[in-house]
Amino acid sequence: MARVSWVVKSGKRLYGRVLGTYAYLVVIDLGTGQGMCTCPRGGNCKHVMAVLWEYERGNYIEADANLITAEAEVWRFAAENREFGKEIILREIGHALKTDESGSRVGELFLKALEMLDGDETFRLRLSMLFEEFERIFYDHAITGIIASRLRGSPEGSSP
Repeated sequence: MARVSWVVKSGKRLYGRVLGTYAYLVVIDLGTGQGMCTCPRGGNCKHVMAVLWEYERGNYIEADANLITAEAEVWRFAAENREFGKEIILREIGHALKTDESGSRVGELFLKALEMLDGDETFRLRLSMLFEEFERIFYDHAITGIIASRLRGSPEGSSP
């Protein structure tokens, strides 16, 4: 799933996040084939087609038909499937670093990623490499110091 971050199937609907110029939410009604995307084009755009392609390849999470939000389901699934969660969070952070001018969303994603640290040194290294970019851009943000201390294993500044 290169540019498609995730796909969730709930009843007769597909939900997906596609990392394009910005992060776009896609919703597809499998009964009618109609798609909706939050990109400027909307409708059955290339982002809708990308989500359908991933679905057809079997790359999706099956969710209850009473789904409240697809993103909540993704993070619930990620908590149970750590490797999946790590890949999603790294992909989302990488994209947000290019598009989040305030640093707020990226900071939130880093905090979520820190919860996934479990002794996997490859994940820590990949996260650290992304953090170097965040730290370079948002060096004056309070959250930067908190993330740095947690990522580097220091208890200083580790309270929320």
